[in-house]
Amino acid sequence: METAVNKILILDDDIGFLQAIKFYLEKSGFVVRTSSNINEAWEIISNYYPDLFIIDILVKDQNGYDFIKQLRINKYFSLVPIIVLTVCGMTQDRIQGYKSGCDSYLTKPFDSEELLILIRRLMVRHIQTLYLNQSSSINNNIYINDINFTPTEQKILNLIINGLMNKQIAVKLNVGVRNVEKYVTRLFKKTKTTSRTELVRFALENHLTM
Repeated sequence: METAVNKILILDDDIGFLQAIKFYLEKSGFVVRTSSNINEAWEIISNYYPDLFIIDILVKDQNGYDFIKQLRINKYFSLVPIIVLTVCGMTQDRIQGYKSGCDSYLTKPFDSEELLILIRRLMVRHIQTLYLNQSSSINNNIYINDINFTPTEQKILNLIINGLMNKQIAVKLNVGVRNVEKYVTRLFKKTKTTSRTELVRFALENHLTM
């Protein structure tokens, strides 16, 4: 099964919405596949391993809650983050969503920047969980001794691992966003990674946090 990073599967029967959100997320650096029904979604994930699901619980005559439950008992997707994104905003709907196994519940209309931040935070948390589980059972992790970070680079790396975005890091460190972007670029170069998800994965795997 394919395991590349930054992959998202979106399940929604609103074709116009699928096209719009796919464009937005791809522009933000993600690889996105879409599906308008649950059967098609299962076909897609038979050879496409998403790092995160975005699911509308109202998909034609199918039950999105049941799809989430099935994902949670599937060995490949039991830990993959799931965001419910739907027009159903009643408290009972939210409770059912969380009971089914979703990690977060957003209602339409939604703020696109909020969704983007949520996606990145859930992906970071997912990677942290995977490597914590791995380190508890495997003792042969690789340590990288020839990578040296400046104090500022190390601070920014730690904040990225904690899920903070560039604007949030800039505020926390009292520096400009462009300055943060330069440091993030340096981190990519030093670790030979190309995305925040890869950077976090690499840092956790090689114990580069302090």
